[in-house]
Amino acid sequence: MKEHINLCSFLAIDALNPLKTLSFLRHKILYIHSTNMYDNLPDEEIMRRNGEFYYVHMRAYVPMRDAAQISEKFRIPVSEIRATAEKLLAIGPDFAGDRGCGMSFWADLWKAIRLEEKMVLLRICRI
Repeated sequence: MKEHINLCSFLAIDALNPLKTLSFLRHKILYIHSTNMYDNLPDEEIMRRNGEFYYVHMRAYVPMRDAAQISEKFRIPVSEIRATAEKLLAIGPDFAGDRGCGMSFWADLWKAIRLEEKMVLLRICRI
């Protein structure tokens, strides 16, 4: 949002009672972006296995097979898929001059994204 900071307003609200804070904006709100709404995001999981505790680390990736298909369909090198996605997020689906193409790129990319999990032992010091 850095590029649009001068157009943004930020308010801390109670998610259980948003009208308490937002009532002055009734019938005026065009867009709300809510963050920090979830307690247990995928990168904050802890699990117990065989008496030990582990952090569950997650990373998103696109399998090479899917990346190659996206590359071919949208005529962009595989190495440029991430930069293209970042450009789309910064500018919007019209970033390439064709909204339909931008929306199709995003839908194909989102469908291809997978999550990889890795368990990392959590060391707890006992005193």
